Amino acid sequence: AVVSTQSTGDAPRATCAVYGDPHFLTYDKNAYTYMGKCDNVLAMDCETARWFVYGRMRPCGKTGGSCLESVTVYLDGEILELQRGWLVNRNGKKLVTKNRKNKEIVVKGANRDITLLFDGAMLTLTATIDSRETQYGTLEHDKLVVRWDGYVSVQIQTPIKTRTCGMCGNNDGTPENDITRTRRGKTTDNINVFGDSWQIDPLGRCPETPPA
Repeated sequence: AVVSTQSTGDAPRATCAVYGDPHFLTYDKNAYTYMGKCDNVLAMDCETARWFVYGRMRPCGKTGGSCLESVTVYLDGEILELQRGWLVNRNGKKLVTKNRKNKEIVVKGANRDITLLFDGAMLTLTATIDSRETQYGTLEHDKLVVRWDGYVSVQIQTPIKTRTCGMCGNNDGTPENDITRTRRGKTTDNINVFGDSWQIDPLGRCPETPPA
C-alpha cells in the first residue's frame, strides 16, 4: 500500500499585544491605553465561544497605571493560568516551565492537547483548534498561540478568519471599528466604557477605571 505523506501548515494568524502599563494593540493594529484594574476578556472566539483569554490587571508603578499580572486561557473545558515567573496553574497544580527550558510540555486535555514551551524568555502556549484539507491535498491547522513574557506582556495569535471580541478587537482587518462597540453591542467613543464592558466582575468589586 502506498502511504501518502501530507504536508501540513498553519493558517495565517493575526497578533494582539498587551504590554506595559497597560497598552493594547488590537489584531487590526489599533493602539490604545486603558488603565483598568480588573479581570478583563482580552480575546475570545465570538462565533463559537470555544476559547477565551482573560487578563488579570492589577496596580503597578507609581503613576496609577496597571499591568497584567496573569493570563488565563480557557479552551474546550481546559483552563490554564499563565503566571509571573512562567508558572502555569492547572486546576491548582503548578507547572514550573522554567525548569524545563526548550523542552515541550504536553498538557493532555479531555478534548485536545495543549503544548507549552519556555525558551528562556517567553512561554508559548499552542493549541490546534481546527484542521482541514486544502484544495491541494495538504492539511492546514487553525492554531491559538499565546506568548507570555512571565511578567507583564502577552501576545495572542489567532487565525485571521476567526471573528473575535474583547479588548483585542474583532479581527476583521479594519482598525477603526475595534474599540467602538461594548460587550452588549452599544456604540461608544469612550475607551473606559468599552474596556469596562469587558470586565469579569460578577460581584461588582472592580475599582473605578481612571482616565487613560
